[in-house]
Amino acid sequence: IEGNYIPGQTVLIIDDLISGGTSIIETADHLREAGLHVKDAIVLVDRKQGGKERLRQHGIRLIPILELEMLLNWGMANGRIDDEAQYRASIAYLHAKDTATRNEAV
Repeated sequence: IEGNYIPGQTVLIIDDLISGGTSIIETADHLREAGLHVKDAIVLVDRKQGGKERLRQHGIRLIPILELEMLLNWGMANGRIDDEAQYRASIAYLHAKDTATRNEAV
């Protein structure tokens, strides 16, 4: 933990991306051990691989700026991805992981 803080303050975790959520949960644990409150985490990209659900189980609300599928769709629509087969395989992979994650939660 860097900087000045007072136990009891609420902090916001900011990260570049989330997959399973492990690093954010570990960070939240350290902050909580120092007496700080963690309620939210903001990430630039959510890979939709169960991180949001895991954070919720630890009392943390995830606020993603983008989801990976949105980036893939943008890339395909704007010519940044030129291999349609690879695009479709990536989307299928994300959907399969998302379905598996939802089934694990049930």
